[in-house]
Amino acid sequence: MIDLSVCVISYNQSKYIEQCLKSIVQQKTKYNVEIVLSDDCSNDDTVLKAREILINSNLPYTINIMPSNGGFQENLKAALNICKGRFIALCEADDYWCTDSRIDKQIKILDSNKGLALSFSAAKSVNEKGEYLGNMRPNIGNRIYTASELISKGSSLCPTFTIVFRRSFYEKITPKIYEQPVFDYPLQVLLAVQGEGYYFDEYFGCYRRNAIGSWSAGGGTSDKLVERYKASRCMHLFFINQIDKKYKWSLNFLFYKGVLVFFSS
Repeated sequence: MIDLSVCVISYNQSKYIEQCLKSIVQQKTKYNVEIVLSDDCSNDDTVLKAREILINSNLPYTINIMPSNGGFQENLKAALNICKGRFIALCEADDYWCTDSRIDKQIKILDSNKGLALSFSAAKSVNEKGEYLGNMRPNIGNRIYTASELISKGSSLCPTFTIVFRRSFYEKITPKIYEQPVFDYPLQVLLAVQGEGYYFDEYFGCYRRNAIGSWSAGGGTSDKLVERYKASRCMHLFFINQIDKKYKWSLNFLFYKGVLVFFSS
């Protein structure tokens, strides 16, 4: 039985793929782990470098190459459909893990508390050169976040590359999640309505800002702000039709807070 599937998404990330995969295969764990890499038709040597690392690792792995360039959502969907683990972790190929002991901690807490949908942690951010930029640390000390908190605090609460979630919960999520402008916050919300989230006040991963193809690479131009507002509105309407009404106050709070920021910028 596979306990954890680590889902890695890549596209033209030859510069970063080795650091990403090495940070995963070097994990010290008692659990059975597989790596699922899905590449969106890179035209560099991303897959070649990935294959060399994975062949020399002791972990079972799958490399999926998309038949054509379909974009992030289609690539991620293909990868997640391959995962066999009881739990799933996500990591885009330009990000990486910065501790070798996170797997046991995250699986242990989920196994010991069936009411948890996910676990996540603090994280560090670096630039495209790997230079330290800052921390993403929502709380001092470990704690449990309720569903309402996971929804109202937005996508910045749970760095996607630190999350481990139950595959059985993911399989209950509507396929329409892949029609949304982004994946991370919809995943956070649709997992949250099924259970709480456990936060580790430790740095489990590093997020690379402004890397090629990342959401943060677009900057803060007026056109980009308008694009983000439209994306937020689209997701807000999607959530209204997907979640129980008891969570809608939390959702509306986040959305209208974002609207105020947009019109005051």
